Amino acid sequence: MVSWSNLQSLLLFFGPILVPKALAFYRSIKSRPPSTIRNVPTSTSYALMVLFISGLVAFLSTLPVFAPANIFRQTGSRLQTPGGVLLTRLSAIKPLSAEDLKLREVLDDGGLDARLLYAHYGPRVLTTCPFTNTGDIGAGETYFYYALPSIMAPHLLHLFALGIATSGALSGKEGARWRTVAAIAGLVLGVAEIWFTATYDDRPNARSTRLSEIDFVYWKVQTASSVVRR
Repeated sequence: MVSWSNLQSLLLFFGPILVPKALAFYRSIKSRPPSTIRNVPTSTSYALMVLFISGLVAFLSTLPVFAPANIFRQTGSRLQTPGGVLLTRLSAIKPLSAEDLKLREVLDDGGLDARLLYAHYGPRVLTTCPFTNTGDIGAGETYFYYALPSIMAPHLLHLFALGIATSGALSGKEGARWRTVAAIAGLVLGVAEIWFTATYDDRPNARSTRLSEIDFVYWKVQTASSVVRR
């Protein structure tokens, strides 16, 4: 414990050194001329509006209402649950749609492979892809290429918004110098999502026995990507 006498000794030793420096720092702040506040140019306001709208759209896309429903989470079912049981449970929650009936057909025909692809790519890819069926050899690769445009589209729109916001016409020299950095960051994000989707390993999901053990990667990636783009 520091005694009062030790504290006095420290003050006597460091006081003559620190007090003049503190006074000089105070005088430098007091004598500094006030900074001029510049009004934001109209063109820069437009650039900020573009960024705001882009961020708002990305935020809204993370809300559950804009994401496709996950039938396994809706019904609290395991990945191995038969399609008929899934739809029976779903019908107790809401009226069945044509998409629900199509999904049952896909899940029944494809078995466990279809369920793994469902967790990987979501329901829309499985029910709308005309080039393969879930039980076919190489179906996973075909579904990936079919899903690629929908994966790339948000990133291309994000790059477009960044390009407008950092253009010299809107943001001037100050914003234009960030144009390359923004473009690289947007490209890296898009490439990272494509790479992760292409290399994701479905095998842990195949061994899952409970709903909590299933990694519904499609929904996770959609949310994470939208949050990062904000």
